[in-house]
Amino acid sequence: MLMVQYRLTSFWGDDCEIESRDDFAFAIDDILQSRRLGMFDGRDTGGGAFNLFFFVPSFQSSEFRKRCE
Repeated sequence: MLMVQYRLTSFWGDDCEIESRDDFAFAIDDILQSRRLGMFDGRDTGGGAFNLFFFVPSFQSSEFRKRCE
């Protein structure tokens, strides 16, 4: 599991921050899935931050390097 946390300008964030959150999550998801490295698994927002969760299974380092090329 990989978690990305981003601080917001208010408790819930504004419309621009929410749109940026989704754009970022889907862009990383596209990269992970295209290389068969993982996938976007969900998000939560509140308390002045949002968290993005990505499922990234463990690979032996040689397999990981191969998929990242």
